[in-house]
This record gives sequence, structure tokens and C-alpha cells, in this order.
Amino acid sequence: MRRSYKTAQPPTLESIYGRFRPQSPPEKGLKVPVFPPHQTLMDVCQDPDSEATKSQLKQLDPDGTRTSLFSSKNPDRVRTGDTLSVRLSSGKVVTGVVRAIRRKLAPKHWGIQLRLLDTEAEKWFLIFGRKVKGIELMQRRIQVPNFSGLRKPRQTTHSVERTVQRHLKLQGGVFANNSMRFLAPVT
Repeated sequence: MRRSYKTAQPPTLESIYGRFRPQSPPEKGLKVPVFPPHQTLMDVCQDPDSEATKSQLKQLDPDGTRTSLFSSKNPDRVRTGDTLSVRLSSGKVVTGVVRAIRRKLAPKHWGIQLRLLDTEAEKWFLIFGRKVKGIELMQRRIQVPNFSGLRKPRQTTHSVERTVQRHLKLQGGVFANNSMRFLAPVT
């Protein structure tokens, strides 16, 4: 006998939603494994960015001299207008006047203005870069009046050649034929 739509029984809620019901609880002998949550980086260290920065600075600057040289908390830090001598890993020495120091959280770059053959050029160095072998402060910035007509000739920074010669004479360095290169020490 065929059922027609008229003779069919209406569907019950149990027949409609029966397949969507959650399964019955497992037997008492079976247990669902529950794993502990993974240990996050915040559990180990509350401020991972500063810890990573500190560990990197310990590798790049173990004694902390470069950090203190450019630190904003140090009253004797390098400022714009100071004359710096930078010894590179290739043995080349670059001397110039600091024009800018770029810093965000920690100082990272500084720019030196060089004067070569009466033309100015800027060169930027990384403070903790591998190419920079040593940084030496040669002369502090001379305090100059704002009005340029009152300046004395010694207060305008042109070439730093005389500053370098005077500094090396005081430190015991040697020039070869008055050129701007250092002689390698004899060992």
C-alpha cells in the first residue's frame, strides 16, 4: 500500500533533530584526553621585546661603551656638532662633524658631514654595525652665537683636518706626509 501525502504522519521533533543532538556521554571506563595548555612566551617573559634587545646589545656591545656614548641619559654623550673619528673594520678612518643622530627606542644611526676638496658629503653609520671598529670623540661642539655676524672665524666648522692633526699630536698618533690616514702600529 502506498502512502500518500494525505495519509502520512506528520514528522516529530525527535525525527527531525535527532541527528543533530550531541552524542551520549561516553562510558565510565573511557576518558577523553585533556592536554595542558602550551607555555606561551608571555609566561616565560613579560616583555619579550626589551629582553631580545638587551640580549642583542650584549652581543654587539659587550662592555656597553657605544651604548653609553650615544645614550640620552648620559650627560657626556655625543651631540650634534661634535667632531668624531670613526675607525672602520677595513682600517680606513673617517673623520667629520656629527650632523644628526637618528633614534627610536635606542640610537641606531648617526650622520657625519665630511668636507673633501671643499665639497660637503654626508655619510651615515650604524652605531652597532659590524663595519664600525671604533668611535672616538675628538672635539666637542663650540658654542656659537645665533647671529652669524658675531661669530669668530674659529667658531665656524669648515674642515676638520686641523682638529684631527691637533688631536693626534696630543694622543701621540703619527701622520704620513700630512695626509689624513693613520699608520698601523708596529707589533
